[in-house]
Amino acid sequence: MEWVLGILSSIFLILSLSNLYRKYYIVTRYFPDISTRFPSLPLSIILCTDGFAPRLLNYLEKILNQKYSPVEIIVICKNTPVEILEELHKKSLENEKLQVENISILDIPYTEKKQALNYGISLAKNEWIVTIDDDCYPDSEQWLTSISQHIQHFHSDILLGLSPYISQDGLLNQWIRFDALYGSANYLYFTIIGKPYMGLGRNMAFKKELWSQEYLGEYGTLGSGDDTTLVNFYKSTKKIDIFIDHLVYSFPHTSFIDWLKQKLRHINKGKFLDKSLQIELAKPILFTYLFWFCIWLWMSFFAFHFLIFLLILVFVLIKTFFYFKISKHIRWKSKPVFYTFLFDALHSFCLLIFPFLSIFIKFKWRTNN
Repeated sequence: MEWVLGILSSIFLILSLSNLYRKYYIVTRYFPDISTRFPSLPLSIILCTDGFAPRLLNYLEKILNQKYSPVEIIVICKNTPVEILEELHKKSLENEKLQVENISILDIPYTEKKQALNYGISLAKNEWIVTIDDDCYPDSEQWLTSISQHIQHFHSDILLGLSPYISQDGLLNQWIRFDALYGSANYLYFTIIGKPYMGLGRNMAFKKELWSQEYLGEYGTLGSGDDTTLVNFYKSTKKIDIFIDHLVYSFPHTSFIDWLKQKLRHINKGKFLDKSLQIELAKPILFTYLFWFCIWLWMSFFAFHFLIFLLILVFVLIKTFFYFKISKHIRWKSKPVFYTFLFDALHSFCLLIFPFLSIFIKFKWRTNN
């Protein structure tokens, strides 16, 4: 029995690392040579904010300071405190690029973020829409320039960007950043190989015409998740590309419960993915979890064998190397040794259990209502 567990551990180790190697190989060799000769595309930035947004005013300055001329910035406010609205209107008087709209008392279609986003897009004068959140800021004054050049170089219909979380003290922040790196490596890899399945609404651009009645008719009842549903609706008919030159940094949740709710919402959007893609996304998680499960059984029922230490060492070192190279390629600040050793087994277990937890919560909610 001991040798059976050893063989199984080795098999799942190889399967897990080989899957990650494919991602590492594709992602780290992604060096698009983007021409700078293209003219600047007129862009419309839509920024939606709901409630008290303590970082909005500071981060908005970084957007206003972009070295890019043909751009309008539309801020859609809902339930925003009066003092913040006054500051925003003051800024709009000082900067002709900025337009501020308060929809708190307006009777307009849709709910949650889709309501604000739909209203903002309807006001946009330009063909291309760029979205960003109220707790985010671009890493450079060349962010919009890079978006414009990538769109024209690739002849894209949708352009997806990356968005790491800001580093803070505490174990929760390290966990959230590891989870974000894992997810970004996945969707970067699948977009590069021509199988896009999601985007990040805080760093994304798309043609205004894609926000169509056909799309809204399919997903109009959803209040959020337009970054993912837009990609899935058009993945077979439109050209979807990715850019890694400039990042948009986001402020992460500081409460585990808030992050968990967000994670469950994201996982719930997985039902819009093709079954084949769901399997592709689930396989590496399952292989990693089974590797740690076999190791745990091995140590529980038998003595701590030298081979167990060797397998864990190989797993941690190789996986750390792959994550380090991926994070370095996309300029994503990380602590891969710490992440891999401390989080990998628990992270795989959580990603496996979260869908069942989401189903349980949904069932319980329906039962109680």
